[in-house]
Amino acid sequence: MVSALDDSLGDLITSLKRKGIYNNTLIVFTADNGGWTSFGGNNYPLRGGKLTVFEGGTRAASFVHGPMFNKTGIRYDGLMHLVDWLPTLAEAAGAQYDDSDLDGVSQWQSLLSLTIPSKRQEVLYNLDLTFDPLQGRAAIRYGDYKLVAGFPGLYFWWYPPPGASGTQAANDRIAAQPSLDWIRNITGNHVIRDYQATAKKVFSESFDVNSPMFYYLFNLKDDPEERNNLYDSHPDIVKQLQDRLDAHKKNYVHPNFPLTVSESDPSHWEGNWSPGWCPDI
Repeated sequence: MVSALDDSLGDLITSLKRKGIYNNTLIVFTADNGGWTSFGGNNYPLRGGKLTVFEGGTRAASFVHGPMFNKTGIRYDGLMHLVDWLPTLAEAAGAQYDDSDLDGVSQWQSLLSLTIPSKRQEVLYNLDLTFDPLQGRAAIRYGDYKLVAGFPGLYFWWYPPPGASGTQAANDRIAAQPSLDWIRNITGNHVIRDYQATAKKVFSESFDVNSPMFYYLFNLKDDPEERNNLYDSHPDIVKQLQDRLDAHKKNYVHPNFPLTVSESDPSHWEGNWSPGWCPDI
């Protein structure tokens, strides 16, 4: 799949050059989540994978390429969220875009200079107040600190790749096994069923998505792998982040998560995807 993507990008680059617009084109590659560990993805040594608010499920690599950059092969370490691309690309294109309700902030000047700090200080990972927040109840980061408040999502351990050696990798592989079995049990045929019942068997009969066992505080600068839970030792920071989370709850909108519409199956539309189709549900 990656090779096919690489080939298609090569075709695109060739076309841009043929049309004489390659030198006036900004190319952005990005991802929307971490790898799905049950289907070949791996984010180790980061914790978790797709369908969790841990870094393995939410941190993703990106790159930008274009003639407007004076340096190449440079890493930008500023904090950035996916929603920042809209204002960033608008500024890059010279568009005047101003919306007081816009979630994103432009990172364009920071990317160009590599010396201007990111304007972003906060990231809201998720806020799902439904009965079964399968992808994580709530998590927020401000500065270097991150608060996970409630069930963190389906993939919440460390998943070493096959062949990874060392004591830590061996311990992580053993610890992850119950979680992997749990995932396989409740996501058979890509359909999530009996979530609460299965979770009770794994954890305890009193399983609750808001259980104290699911509350974490991490210093991501010192602990990017999210191994050291500071929740009990830094109540002041917990309160600050919880207050920020509560402020976001005032704008909470209940998620619309409809079931797959079988009439939208690509087989009915000459192989084209159409609204309502999601084979993973």
